[in-house]
Amino acid sequence: MLLSSAEAYVFVGILSFIFIFGLVGNILVCLAIYCDKDLRQQHSNYFLFNLAVTDLLTVIFVIPFCTAALVQGNWGFGDALCQATAFVYYSLAIVGLESLAFISWDRFYAIIHPLKYRANITPKRICKAIAFCWVWAVIFTIPCAVLGWFRYGKYESMCTYNFTGTGDKWKTQVITYSILTIVLCIMIPSAVILFCYLRIVSVVRHQGTRVHTITPRERTTANSTNSRRHAWRNYYRFKGFRTITLVIVLFILSWTPFSVTRLIKTVTWNHEIIPAVVDTFATVLSLFSTAANPLAYSLFRKDFRRAFKRLLRQACCCYKLGRDQNEEVENYPH
Repeated sequence: MLLSSAEAYVFVGILSFIFIFGLVGNILVCLAIYCDKDLRQQHSNYFLFNLAVTDLLTVIFVIPFCTAALVQGNWGFGDALCQATAFVYYSLAIVGLESLAFISWDRFYAIIHPLKYRANITPKRICKAIAFCWVWAVIFTIPCAVLGWFRYGKYESMCTYNFTGTGDKWKTQVITYSILTIVLCIMIPSAVILFCYLRIVSVVRHQGTRVHTITPRERTTANSTNSRRHAWRNYYRFKGFRTITLVIVLFILSWTPFSVTRLIKTVTWNHEIIPAVVDTFATVLSLFSTAANPLAYSLFRKDFRRAFKRLLRQACCCYKLGRDQNEEVENYPH
C-alpha cells in the first residue's frame, strides 16, 4: 500500500521545514567560518565547513525533487535527473560520514597529542583529507549510476538505490556491492568515530577528575599551580567535543533507519517488503541532519553564536541602509 494523501502532505510539511532551516542554517555556518577570523583560524572548522557544504548541496539538489515527487505521487523530471539526484544524494551521504570520521580523529589527536597537533594537522593535510572524502564517495557511487541501479522508488518517494527491474542476474553483484559499501563506507568510518569517541570520553573524565581533586595545599606550590592551569586548559579544550558528539549522534540517528531498510530489502531481494510510510519516513529522516547540524553549533558553540549574531546584525544594517537610500531617492525633488 502506497502513501495516502494525508501522509504525503505530512511528509511534505516536514521536508519544507528541513529545507528552510537547512538552507538558512548551513549558509550561516559557511559564511561564519569564511568571514570570522577566529573561526577560520581553527583548522578543525575546515571539516565543519565541508560538512555544511554537503548538507547545503543536499538541501538544494535533493529535497526539492523529493518534495515534488511526494506532491505529484510520481517522478516527473526524467530519468537523467533521477540518476543525477540519486547520485548526489548517496555521494553526499558518504562524504558526510567520512567527514564526521575525520572530525572525530581530529579532536582525538588534538586531545591526545596537543603538542604535536599544530605541527602535524596542517591546513594542507586537512584539505587532502577532505578531497579524499569526495573522491572516495564518487568511486563508490559511480557503479550504481553506470549500471542503472538508481531508479525512482514509490515506496521511498525519491530516486534511490533501487534494484527493481535488474533481474536475478544482478543479484550477486547487487548484494556484493551492498556489503562492500556497508563495510567500507559505513562500518569503518563508524568504527573510527566510536574509537575516537570512547578515547576522548576517557580523557575528559581523567582531566575533569584531576581538576577537581587538587587540594588547597597543593595549590600553594608553583608546580601544582602550573599543573592545575594545564589541567583546566585541557579541560576547556574538550568543550567543542559536545558539539561534535551531538552532530555525530544526530547523523547516526538520521541515517540508521534508512540504512536498515535498504539492507533488509537487499538481503530479502524484495524491494516492497517495507511499508511505504515506513520507507518514506526513513528517507525523510535521513535528510533531517542537514537542518540539525547548524542547530547543534548554535546550541553549544559560543564562537558560532557570536559569528551568527554578527552576520545577522550586518545583514540588518545593510537592509536598513539600502531602505534609507531608496527613501532618499524617492523623496529627492525632481
